[in-house]
This record gives sequence, C-alpha cells and structure tokens, in this order.
Amino acid sequence: MRKFITSFFIFVLFALFLYVSSIFLWGTFAPTSLKPNLNYRIGSKGHLFSRIQEIKKIDSVDILFLGSSHAYRGFDPRIFTSHKLKTFNLGSSSQTPIQTLLLLKRYLDNIKPKSIVYEVYPETFMIDGIESSLDIIANDKNDELSFKMAYHLNHIKTYNTLIYSFIQDLFHTKDSFYESIQKKGDTYIKGGFVEAEMKYYIPTSFPPKKIIIDKKHLSFFEEIIHEIKKRNIPLTLVFAPVSASFYTSYNNTNYFDRIMSSYAPYYNFNKTLKLEDSLHFSDYHHLNQTGVKLFNEALIKLLNK
Repeated sequence: MRKFITSFFIFVLFALFLYVSSIFLWGTFAPTSLKPNLNYRIGSKGHLFSRIQEIKKIDSVDILFLGSSHAYRGFDPRIFTSHKLKTFNLGSSSQTPIQTLLLLKRYLDNIKPKSIVYEVYPETFMIDGIESSLDIIANDKNDELSFKMAYHLNHIKTYNTLIYSFIQDLFHTKDSFYESIQKKGDTYIKGGFVEAEMKYYIPTSFPPKKIIIDKKHLSFFEEIIHEIKKRNIPLTLVFAPVSASFYTSYNNTNYFDRIMSSYAPYYNFNKTLKLEDSLHFSDYHHLNQTGVKLFNEALIKLLNK
C-alpha cells in the first residue's frame, strides 16, 4: 500500500510538471488559433497594464472610480481636475464584482480614496467574468487573490492563463513590457482614463431583454460594499448612460434600480440625463467624448450636493 501511494504521488508530480511545461511551451510557440483555452492578454485593449503601473505611484485621491469599460471610458480625470478633484480610474474591461473585489483588496489601502464611485452595469452581474479575469491575470501581479479568483470562476481558460502568467512572472517578463499610450484609436490619459477617437453611433433596435443578477456576483458585490463601508469611505453607485435604444430593451430596470439602491446611494443616469444616441455615443453602450463631458459634469454637480 505504501509503495502504491508513493508511486501515485510521484506520478501526480510528474503529470503536474508535464502539464505546466506544456502550458508554457504551447502558450509561447503555438499560434492563437490553436490555443482557445489559453489567452495571455498583456497590453490588451483597455490599457489595464498602464493603469496598474500608474496606481502603484498614487497614495491618495478624492475619488476612486470602479467598474467596467464604462468606468475607464466614462470618467475623465481632466474634467474632475478642472473642478479641483483628484481622481483615479480602476475600471477594467467587463469587470465583474469578483474582479472589482480583487483590485480593491490589492490597492484600496494604498490609494486611500476620500470617496468611491462604483459604476454598476447590469451586464457585469450576468456575464461569467472570464474575459475580465484574463485581462487582470496578464496585466497585474499574480498572488493568492489571483488563485482565489480562478478557483471561484473554475474555468479551464482562466486556470491555463494563470499558470502561463505565473511562469512569465517568474522570469520577470512584465518588467520589460512597454504599453504604448496610443493604440487602435485609443489614447491613455493619466488617471486611468482611455479616450477613444471620436465616433458617432447609428441607432439600431434590440430584442427585449431581462436583467437576471447572478447570485454569485451579488455575493461578491456585497463583500465589496462591506470592505468599503468598514473603512468609512463614502460610496456612490452609478448606472452610467447607455444608448436609449439599448436601455429600453431591458424590461425590468426598476428591479435592478431597487437592488442597487438598497446597498448605497444610487443614481441611474439613464433616467435623469437626456442624451442623444446619434450625438453622444460611440456605440450602443459607450459614450463618445461629448457624452463623457455631459455625464461627468452632471455627476460632479450631483456629488457636490
């Protein structure tokens, strides 16, 4: 029996070594089309790498922004600076509550915000969170929080990418990586904002859709609220504007509003800010720079009250 256990243990170690080695070789040399379950996205769209490098140098802000691409494309620090407010944007692409919680645990106590504005988008409570996990794994450091995130998501793509990224960290490859400020129509602005080239959305229709909040996402969301409140940091929840043609496809927005408003002061700007789809949006759910300015001025006015 002892011999069997020893042999089994040696086999497991060998299999693990072989698997990790295969991940490294496959991730390094195989073409993207042949590795659907490994997606190492360093320097990917959204400039998260630049944002993470910058936040390490910041020790206090008036407002910390959290959320999805609506956050890092929707809150322009230059506009807030003109109102004497120092801000930083810690949004990331398709950021679900589990990624928000991870980023807060890593950086909240270092950045010491006087207040937090958390952009809450219904879709981020409904998607699986895999895309955002790959973005953070490749562009930030990896620690026990990364492994906890992978465990909760329990997806082969996240596991494989985490293993590959961890090997890259061992070789310090991120130390020499440089992300261009400008790429593919996007410009990174100091403070975590990404300004997109000016575009105008052509409105279209969408089939009816129901908001169904995933219970797992809500559990992590509640932990986020707890982490913020135990530090006595004022929190504001914001549903950023999306195009009217898309917003009206939701048939139960009052349900989402009711849940969000039960946790903290909450504002749905789709109900209070009148914007034009063809003038103020670059696509069906992102503001163009004209829309960003109107949205930010309205938010600042609300926060000042």
